[in-house]
Amino acid sequence: MTPTVLVFDVNETLLDITALEPVFAKIFGDARIAREWFGQLVTYSMTLTLSDVYTDFFTLGEAVLRMLGDIHGVQITDDDLHAVRTGFSTMPAHEDVATGLGQLRDKGYRLVTLTNSPPSPGGETPLQRAGLGHFFEQEFSVDAARVYKPAPQLYRDVAEQLGVAPSDCMMVAAHTWDTIGAQAAGFSGALIRRSGNASLPAPGTPQPTVVASDLVDLVRQLHPTGPSVVREQPGGDMMRAIVLEKFGGLESLIYTDIPKPVPKAGEVVIEVKGFGINHAEMHMRRGEWPEAAEVSGIECVGIVDSCPGGEFPFGAKVAALMGGLGRTINGSYAEYTRVRAANVALIGSDLPWSQLAALPETYATAWTCLFRNLALASGQTIVIRGATSSFGQAAVKMAVNAGAHVIATARSRDRFAMLERLGAARVETESTDLASRLADGTPIDAVLDLVGNSTILDSLDMLRRGGSACLAGWLGGLDPIGDFNPLLRMASGVNLSFFGSFVFGNPGFPLSDVPLQEIARQVERGELEAQPSRVFSFDEIRDVHRVMEAGEAGGKMVVVLE
Repeated sequence: MTPTVLVFDVNETLLDITALEPVFAKIFGDARIAREWFGQLVTYSMTLTLSDVYTDFFTLGEAVLRMLGDIHGVQITDDDLHAVRTGFSTMPAHEDVATGLGQLRDKGYRLVTLTNSPPSPGGETPLQRAGLGHFFEQEFSVDAARVYKPAPQLYRDVAEQLGVAPSDCMMVAAHTWDTIGAQAAGFSGALIRRSGNASLPAPGTPQPTVVASDLVDLVRQLHPTGPSVVREQPGGDMMRAIVLEKFGGLESLIYTDIPKPVPKAGEVVIEVKGFGINHAEMHMRRGEWPEAAEVSGIECVGIVDSCPGGEFPFGAKVAALMGGLGRTINGSYAEYTRVRAANVALIGSDLPWSQLAALPETYATAWTCLFRNLALASGQTIVIRGATSSFGQAAVKMAVNAGAHVIATARSRDRFAMLERLGAARVETESTDLASRLADGTPIDAVLDLVGNSTILDSLDMLRRGGSACLAGWLGGLDPIGDFNPLLRMASGVNLSFFGSFVFGNPGFPLSDVPLQEIARQVERGELEAQPSRVFSFDEIRDVHRVMEAGEAGGKMVVVLE
């Protein structure tokens, strides 16, 4: 979700602590002690919070200065303490800050700060002295809570005081410990790579949503003017590709030759034979997605062209999806693509490429929601909301094939017959009071909700004890759930889960977990119908997007390369 509030750290993120180096050079004879002092100051602030004690940041800073004096054999005087406190209170802004803040404010973001420094009652704050105070709606200090960042409660308190959900907020900081704390509280995180700072690539650790060199770069990443160009160096083999020349309409999609991806360990180069079409690609083309590569396409089927790590044999039929395809790396709208091995699965089958291309993203996501999140079993009753979408249709087919009793919803009665042909035992018009219409004694074991935040509470209301709802789509929009208090709103004994296909390939979610091979065999045996609604050639990409924009797909559309 795109943030509406940007919460800025102050020290080092906005204000330049290298301005303290001459002070430390005078005291210690070594300017580098300034960074040692600041690092120790942060360490001991966290130590106090973990120990459930508190003293303000400036007082703690003076104590750390004296400690370093003892360590380095330097007598710290009152003049030294005054010089450091004065320097810390009057640090200038980094050169990019005023420009970046102005651009972010002009983009409509609410700007606030959250700092470890104490407030300045009756006087100017360091931000005001640096000429930045007018950019911010409010300056928050940890002093009120008497704990230091990255305690998650601090970030939640900021969101609450601003009247927004944590998911509406992005923490902007030069320190990974700050973004980790914010992300643990439900924020997104932007790491500003000031000198001496970097992300922490530890397994299981929240990674920054955005990593930017400065605030102007942050603006570019939050509001890119064009797709990312991530091509190989020229000089090697070339391939035909559909390139997003700029953000915009159908004319933005052009055909050109670009370098073929080269093999890399842990990745697979695939000769693309077909790919499914997804709404995400339309949003990427328009510039409405947070990330977009110049070659779009988040899924494909094809043949292994090279695999240096040996995870897949040369010539094997495979499917691939996500793993940054079309977002951070060039995607499937090309003759070849390269993707991480964890995002690839074998899909050997005699089915035509057009049918195989309809499977990866749609069926992998539907299978995971049904049989991992919801643990659907034969004989159970499931409600599938938003069932006329390609995702919904796939879920209906797979649930029926698994022996479940399916109740499906559609916005229009004109689509009822189609869902009944797919095997739905009952079809209802979608509405936010569906639970009351289903209160006829039929126990509901599971709900797959693809409509989203506007209906998920109603979905929870219809479940039996022990039943589960899975939120996996937002056909009804992304407006947040208002005043959702599980204690007051959820019945005891019901379960709520979420699944987003963007996690495929991450630890715990390898694509190999999905039995795509068996799904293809079921299609071959006629047990599962997976015919695409429309098949296009590689040269018809603008026609595909035109049909998608008009809402005339009628199911899963695919493109095949002959």
